[in-house]
Amino acid sequence: MPTPNTTPINLIWTHHRPHLDELVAIDMLRSEGQDIFPGIANARVVFIRNGALPVGKTWQELLDQRILLVGIGGSPFDEHGRTGVARKEGQSACSLVADALNLRKHPVYKRLIELATEADLGGVHQLHLANLLKLRYRLYPDSPEIVMALAMSFINDLKAEQRAFLAGQRVISELRKSPSTRCEMPSAIGRLEIITARSDNFKLSAAARSLSVAILVQAELVGDRPHVQIFSNTSRHKFSMRFVAAEWRRRELLAMGMSPAGVQKLDQDDYLASEDSIAEVPNIFYHKIAENVFNGTETTPAVTPTRVSLEDITRIVRKYTYVMAPEQAPITQSV
Repeated sequence: MPTPNTTPINLIWTHHRPHLDELVAIDMLRSEGQDIFPGIANARVVFIRNGALPVGKTWQELLDQRILLVGIGGSPFDEHGRTGVARKEGQSACSLVADALNLRKHPVYKRLIELATEADLGGVHQLHLANLLKLRYRLYPDSPEIVMALAMSFINDLKAEQRAFLAGQRVISELRKSPSTRCEMPSAIGRLEIITARSDNFKLSAAARSLSVAILVQAELVGDRPHVQIFSNTSRHKFSMRFVAAEWRRRELLAMGMSPAGVQKLDQDDYLASEDSIAEVPNIFYHKIAENVFNGTETTPAVTPTRVSLEDITRIVRKYTYVMAPEQAPITQSV
């Protein structure tokens, strides 16, 4: 593991067509390595075609010349085996950098390090970022800098996504403290937690699942009539939200001016509990596969916001959600 370097780093050398793990390693060095490698945040990357060092030079001597090696030359950040030296088993360039910078458990980098190392050590599916980068190298064989720029944009996006997830976990933890945003739903398998949130965080539902929230009712942050989504944690519990969808649609129709008799006539054969959307209430979508109910999504942001209040939607969730206990029939909930 390198000790803090007193000579500012001007260049990062890596092999031609660097893999995802080297690119993640370079990102971590630039973002988090300034204390050990002053100047590295602005170091230029050079791609070495044959992966070999200049004759008679060691990685230590190059470091003294302000050049840091990543993935080549037997440096501390090179996991590859070479003559007389075994491969560093189970390691990748980014995992070695993570160990040097104490980033293995970093909340933003932890999963990214795992995924990049996994891709470097074994086969991954065709659409994995690591394979897409290889494809781009083959399409632009003489322009690795183009591929690196693309990779870094994706790496930055993945880090931003993880920061949103962590922020979402903090939001859920705060919402749990208030009876106005947290309630419970009785069921045959215990009382399940419902969180109601006003937030535009696109990772809030994932954060809620990670904290074992049973159902998240999420409304847009701005507006008197926000769009609202209901997310079910089906990884932990078996839900049916069909009657939540039906009641929400029933309330929507009444708010639109349809008479109770008209609503009742329309709902013959449980029509209001239909999957997907229905013509009479196109702004409420029942996603049966995941047991979610949506009033607007990322792909349909222009649908009419619901006319039912957020508070009433939460009450509907408490009253009309079906929770299936293991090997039991659905159990009707009541308040």
